[in-house]
Amino acid sequence: MRKWTAFTRILPFADPAERAARITPESPAINKLLNSGFDNAISAAQMKFRGASIEQLKQTWKQISEIGTIQMSLQNYPYPVPAGNMQLLLLPGLNPEDVTLDTQGRILCGLEDGSIVRMEAEGSDACVVVNTGGRPLGLDWLPDGRLLVGDCVRGLLAIDLSSQAIDVLVDAENGRRLMICNNAAVAKDGTIYFSDSSRRYPLSEIQTDIIEHIATGRLLRRNVDGSLDVLLENLQFANGVVLAPDESFVLVAETGGGKINRVWLTG
Repeated sequence: MRKWTAFTRILPFADPAERAARITPESPAINKLLNSGFDNAISAAQMKFRGASIEQLKQTWKQISEIGTIQMSLQNYPYPVPAGNMQLLLLPGLNPEDVTLDTQGRILCGLEDGSIVRMEAEGSDACVVVNTGGRPLGLDWLPDGRLLVGDCVRGLLAIDLSSQAIDVLVDAENGRRLMICNNAAVAKDGTIYFSDSSRRYPLSEIQTDIIEHIATGRLLRRNVDGSLDVLLENLQFANGVVLAPDESFVLVAETGGGKINRVWLTG
């Protein structure tokens, strides 16, 4: 889990002049990175393949954590990305995870200290709207307007952002606590499909889980009556979950297995 204070998004700026205007340095830290080769600071993975040492990687993340808002032209990015601009948005914390939008188009994202941050669509006015008291990962919306959070410490949560009331929907299955409640997708009737990444290791030891290939991750379903079903098990770090638009199937990613599994729900 890398200590970013910003996350990336792709913006549809086709005009070169507009792209150029968005890479104006806004702080000494940005100048420092641009002068040293900004593309080398964008990704530790890129640096790794270029032979960077662990200390160089640590220093890169330290530099990034000092940055306010970084905006980079597509022309300066050395690897293929969709047409448009890549923009890094300032966040008041570390390790952003899943991202979702509210009905007003504002961005919500969870951070490692338990905070869920909301900002305007263009990335301004970031503020903490609630703290789960755990570690929020996946985000989605329930039919009643509450925010659904997969929290790897507290379980599957439903949060009323207006009152900050937090309801724990699921924190255990068959008497055993969820180890890493991760990502979730919600059906129109409120049925929730979610991943429990590991039954053995906490989030702080995900590398060990993946390296050992112990495959204890699961895909679960919380029905509208509150009952639980295990749809898939023996997954190598179950991660992202997506429900088909027609709700005919659900997908779950296996980070450790490098694959995506499909479970048919109809037909």
